[in-house]
Amino acid sequence: MNDCRAVPVINCRSSNHIPSPTETSSQPQLNLFEGSATGPPQPRLLCSFAFAHTLTSLIQFLAQRKTSLHHQLDMALPTTPHKELPKLVIKTHDDNQEAEDDVFLHEELVSPTLSIKTPTKRPLSLSLSTSSPLSSISTATTTINSTLPAFLSLPFASLNHKFQLIRDYEDLIRSNPNSLVVHPIAHYRNRHINVSPWSHHRIHLRNLDYSYINASPIDLGRQGETFIATQGPTDAGHFYEMCWQEEVSVVVMLTQPYEKGQEKCMVYYPDRVGCINECDEGQFTVECMGKREEERTEIRELKVTRVVEEEGENGEVEKKEDVRTLWHFLFLGWPDFDVPKTKKDEQALLHLIKISRFRIDGPEKEDEKDTKPRIVHCSAGVGRTGTFIALDHLIGELEAGGFDGLEEGVDPVFETVKKLRDQRMMMVYKESQYAFIYKILRERWLTKHGLGEMGLLVGENPHELLNDEALSKKRKLDQRVERYEVDIYSNDTSVEYE
Repeated sequence: MNDCRAVPVINCRSSNHIPSPTETSSQPQLNLFEGSATGPPQPRLLCSFAFAHTLTSLIQFLAQRKTSLHHQLDMALPTTPHKELPKLVIKTHDDNQEAEDDVFLHEELVSPTLSIKTPTKRPLSLSLSTSSPLSSISTATTTINSTLPAFLSLPFASLNHKFQLIRDYEDLIRSNPNSLVVHPIAHYRNRHINVSPWSHHRIHLRNLDYSYINASPIDLGRQGETFIATQGPTDAGHFYEMCWQEEVSVVVMLTQPYEKGQEKCMVYYPDRVGCINECDEGQFTVECMGKREEERTEIRELKVTRVVEEEGENGEVEKKEDVRTLWHFLFLGWPDFDVPKTKKDEQALLHLIKISRFRIDGPEKEDEKDTKPRIVHCSAGVGRTGTFIALDHLIGELEAGGFDGLEEGVDPVFETVKKLRDQRMMMVYKESQYAFIYKILRERWLTKHGLGEMGLLVGENPHELLNDEALSKKRKLDQRVERYEVDIYSNDTSVEYE
């Protein structure tokens, strides 16, 4: 209860005022010390007394209020004494400083939830120390290392800029007047008039009168990993001649023969089991020995027979047959000039990358890796083809630990696509395809480190990938450590933790 006392209002005049005799005689004055109405007024003393009395009353009121608040707080808090509590340590890579926050847990709470906001612009390294002496909690220390490589945290504007640098780099190659093959036969054999291999880096078919085929060998530096990027075949005989010459056993086809009513690639393979195609005037026969569909991919086992005429000892022409097995993978989930639209198609693409690396009595057996080049083609052999090859190579690098401990500023995606443009024009043709590579690698990195599918939180549209607006959405990491559940939320658009 407030102690409010009435304080008389005293009109204190200026010390320079001298009362007249009339004022002095007609109005009795209060003597502060004797309590009588005698003697002249004391204005300064009256003001000091009033101020001291008011200040004393205020101090007494605040003291009573403080005692009341302490009493209410003591009644609200539990009487059980606190035990040693675990600590959540947050490290920010901007200043390498640590901020410790006590986590108040009670024995009756099984899975408490912590909400933490941080303005850091760089990924976080989290470690949860469970050193509480509670009998129900393990004393082990579990660490979640979630330092996402810097190149996988780039904003969309940076990806745009990098993609433009790649285009500018290709323009420098094109500026060389000898960079392209200029010949009527080459022009005739190209499916698209504006897409051809570099003249200094292409496949030469040795058994043809004119060796040109729109195909480029691709080598990104990993041992035992080579590709041939080519257009959708326009001549089946030339295509199988290349398969034979380069000892190819795996072909990955990323386009359907017809899309949106337009031909994207000729049907150079027998479609059904038992069907036989002949090409190049009977020099090659191709028979479909088996067919099945697996995760948006049609898998065919093709028996390719090459008939060669040789002169025998008696001068007679003899025909000899040589037979090889060719595994053909037709992927159905990738539209032209775009990327796989759904999560199911993305997972199917990753499965195709995995199974196309291996062959021995069928792609499902992975006991021996195929070191021969794989042919990869779409329609023009640049957009989807380049994206597939880049993903295959970079996923292999990630699985081998190639992204661990990278220096800031190093971007394997940029370097890989630049190498692809060195070896074939327009590889990874669209910006959305370039951003798609970052998206898939980020998801794979998070999965490898046990952090779930956080990369999906920005949406499946690669145009929104790492967009600053998309980053403003709430992100959630649900990671159980021992018996604790830690949820991290952030509405700060500067936090790039995908």
